[in-house]
Amino acid sequence: MNHNAIPFAIAKSFYRIPLSFYQENDIHYLLLDLDNTLACYRDTEPTPEAIAHIRYLQENGIVCAIASNNTSQRVYTFAKDLGIPAYCRMHKPFASGIRRVLKQEGLDPKKTVLIGDQIMTDVYAGNRAGIRVILCYPLTKLDPPWTKVNRFFARPKKKKLFLEPYRSSWKEVPDDESN
Repeated sequence: MNHNAIPFAIAKSFYRIPLSFYQENDIHYLLLDLDNTLACYRDTEPTPEAIAHIRYLQENGIVCAIASNNTSQRVYTFAKDLGIPAYCRMHKPFASGIRRVLKQEGLDPKKTVLIGDQIMTDVYAGNRAGIRVILCYPLTKLDPPWTKVNRFFARPKKKKLFLEPYRSSWKEVPDDESN
């Protein structure tokens, strides 16, 4: 399997990654995918859970931003309501958008993580850009048609991730149900 398909870690949800995981792994900056990572792609505004979780991370020194392939006003509305920056047209799975954000914001790649729900876009882009990636399970089964295609092609890769030798290549994020 292509090494670009292997995440740094896998989590059940962005919302259940404990703060201690970020601290133990020297993670200071989060680039967050929007659709099915922060919210369902049909949601027009962040949930109270999303607002509270982002605020909690910020209060504990974690800098967050949305990094989306989307180009709509929805991304900017989410970011504004969450009080974080948004970067659109990331062109994931290509690394150029992530590299642009890293350079523009002066982010240390060693302390930056991309969190997303898709192997074919998020994991590939983060790995190609030289940052770590946390792959989350999708929040819902609702996907636009183009994402369904990505998930179809990613299915064999995802199955392989849980088999050796790939299983030992990534960390399992401890599930923090208190978040």
